[in-house]
Parts: sequence; structure tokens; C-alpha cells
Amino acid sequence: MVSFEDGIDPNDCKVCFDQFILNDEVDKMEAQMQKDQFILNGIALLGQMTVIYAKPNAGKTLLILHLLINSTKSGAIDGKKVYYINADDHYKGLIEKTRIANEAGFMMLAPGHKGFKATMLQEILKDMTIKNICHGVVVVLDTAKKFTDLMNKTLSSEFFETLRQFVSKNGTVILLAHVNKKRDEEKKVIYAGTADLVDDADCAYTLDEVAFDALTSMKTVQFENFKARGNVELKLIYQYCANPARTTYANLLDSVRRLTDEDCKRTEEEQAAKDLLAANSEAIEAIKEILGLGINTWTEIVSEAVAMGIPKRKVIKALKDHTGESFIKNQFWHVIRTGDKNRKEYILNQQPTQNMEMWGV
Repeated sequence: MVSFEDGIDPNDCKVCFDQFILNDEVDKMEAQMQKDQFILNGIALLGQMTVIYAKPNAGKTLLILHLLINSTKSGAIDGKKVYYINADDHYKGLIEKTRIANEAGFMMLAPGHKGFKATMLQEILKDMTIKNICHGVVVVLDTAKKFTDLMNKTLSSEFFETLRQFVSKNGTVILLAHVNKKRDEEKKVIYAGTADLVDDADCAYTLDEVAFDALTSMKTVQFENFKARGNVELKLIYQYCANPARTTYANLLDSVRRLTDEDCKRTEEEQAAKDLLAANSEAIEAIKEILGLGINTWTEIVSEAVAMGIPKRKVIKALKDHTGESFIKNQFWHVIRTGDKNRKEYILNQQPTQNMEMWGV
């Protein structure tokens, strides 16, 4: 093996480190560097690769379009340099979203239309990178699995390297991806595929449903960050109408709103109340039936409910959780004291009428 110590001139080498030194380029690089500017408010920064994982029907496309529209209409980004590649939609959906893109001023592409193919993406990005024309360009991939096999480490690694090179020249990439069917021990969604995409991304989020109101069809979802570079939000909560049968896609977009901290607290409390009601439902119905028979002491209620097949601990928990005088707060019975011994008895609360509920009585 020869070395420079043997008298080999570095200038005779076909490739050496000296030809890649950046020191003299730093001023030019700094001039081209983009300030921290959001493409998707609070979530995705210009000049970064951001990936958002969500289960189907969580609203990821709806929310990303909503955020893109806000950014283009406000002038935060140049819509003519935003390329939304819709590879996960039916024909009617593509038409709807293309009209929305026209109104907002960003570009819509789809594999199978006007000669574009998903396999062409890497070639286009590589060419833009070589020509150094990535500055300010935003590419949204909906969804990532349409452009590479996320389960194949070899194929996906090559694809992600192309994306990183594009981003290294001041391009921006936003990828939408799916989560596993199973959740983790904390009941949180888990990203699908290999870890390469997360490793290569600058920012990574999950998007998950946290509440759904069946009466209004309003769905509440949360973006939660698990990898960050830059001053991005760690959590954001949005709410939108989740019933497309009742309205147009444009109206669905109009229904999207970001919740304030106060909204979030109220939503969390409402969801906790619904979860508690669901967990105690069997015991609640049994207790209501028992009270309706005139059996109303704690000992008798528990004994009767256990005889009906309800576990004792569930009966005791339901009695405690739903005692009070506000029916609209899921308090279905209250306690009175009677007799010489001040005996405690449970009494069913009266179900309020619609007017009483309206006025909070």
C-alpha cells in the first residue's frame, strides 16, 4: 500500500479531500441559507425534511392542505414552487384537490397524469440537486409508500439519500406516511416501516385522533413531535368536520381550526368524561336498575349488582364516580341521609329536559 509518506503527490490523486473543502464557500452558503420559515405553521420548516405519520382517515391530507393554503395565501411561501404530489387519491378527489390548489396558487401533480410517474421522482430531484435549483422548492409526497418500499431497507435508503441531497441544497420535503395497526403500551400510534425515514428526517410527527363527537361529526386530532430540529411545536391540536357525506371537501377545509390551550383542556376533560362513562357503563345500568327497584343502601346495591354478574370493584367505582346532583356531568344519583342512624341512601337523579340542559340546570 502506498502513502503520501512514500512521496506520492496529492495532486496526482484522482480524488482527494482538498477538492471538497467548503471553507472558501461559506459566505456564499450563508447568503443562500434560508431563515427559519414555516411551510406548515408550527410543524414544517423551509429547507428541512419533515415526515408526518398517521392512520388512514386521521385527516392528514386535509390538515396539510389547510396549512399549505394558509402559507401560500399569506405570502409566507411561493405557491409556484410548491409541488403537491397526490399519489393516494381517487379521480374525484384529485379533481377537488386540484381545484383547491388552483385557488390557493400551488401546484398539484399525480402519477398517471400528463405522463408523470412515481418512478420519475428521484430522477427529477437528483437533476434539480445537480443543477442547484432546489432553493425555495417545496415537494409534498402524499403518501411516501407510493414512491418507495418503506419496508425494504435497501430501496428506501437510496430514496431517502436522494431526498437528503435535495434538502442539503435548500429544498424542502414533506412526507405523509402511515402508522402500524397496533399501538404501543401507552396507546400511542407507532410509525410504520424501517427507522431510516425517521433517521434521515429533520422533524417527525405522529397525527392521532383524540376525540370524536358523533352528534356533530367533529373530530379532534393531535400532532405530536418525536424528532425536532429547529423551533417547531411539540404538540398541536386541530379540530375539523369528519363527515364528507354532509359537505364538500372545500367546506371540510373551512371547518379546520386550531384549538387554543383552553379548548384543548376542555376537549381533554370531555374525552376523559366519555372514556369514564364507557368504562363504567355496565355497572351504571345495573345500579340504575337496582335503584329503580327501591334498593338504595350502599351494601344492598353492591350485593345486588354482584349477583347480576358485575365485579364488585366496578360497582364500587361506578358508585363513587357518578355520585352528585348534576345529571349533565354524568352524575346519575345523589346521596341523602335518613333515619335516626343517619343512614346513607342513594337516589336516582331526574333526567333534565332539553331546556334544562340548555340552561345548565
